[in-house]
Amino acid sequence: MLRWPANDDELRQFIGHSRRVFCLIRNPFTRVLSAYRDKIAASLNRRRAFMAESGVADVAPDDVVTFVDFLRRVRAQPVESMNGHWRPQYPHLSIYPMDYDLVGSFETLSADLPIIFSEISLEILSFLENVDEHRTDAGELISSYYDDETIDLVRTNYRDDFDRPRYSDQVGDSHKRSSIAVE
Repeated sequence: MLRWPANDDELRQFIGHSRRVFCLIRNPFTRVLSAYRDKIAASLNRRRAFMAESGVADVAPDDVVTFVDFLRRVRAQPVESMNGHWRPQYPHLSIYPMDYDLVGSFETLSADLPIIFSEISLEILSFLENVDEHRTDAGELISSYYDDETIDLVRTNYRDDFDRPRYSDQVGDSHKRSSIAVE
């Protein structure tokens, strides 16, 4: 996976050497489920921090924050104060006004990376990181977590992430997206 540049100078330096500017996006249904499983369900410290931000002072080790409760609490958060793992993607992509030449996706990463690598500077390799320890298998677990309420919450919370990158807002299509889009 790619890491974010450490600061504005590193971002500008990297972009300045690139022939193309790209981004990688992920379907909101699998992205927010993955964030929940990795950052809330699997981590007591992060769960406690999240709940404290939501006004719940003490979370016991065996307290469970359900996926629907998580989504309701996310809906109540201002976008600018959300954790980057569940903040809508569109603000991340719009922090710096830039025109993306290539838009790849998590769903088509194996097909997109060779295209990206062939189009940009090889300096991108310095931004690659192995993040297998954060693997959540969210794409395979969609049916276990989504019902009418959670689907509606994700559609509401991530409306721009469905509209602008052109993802379907149908939970059954969460694994689908055309490979590389040239904007």
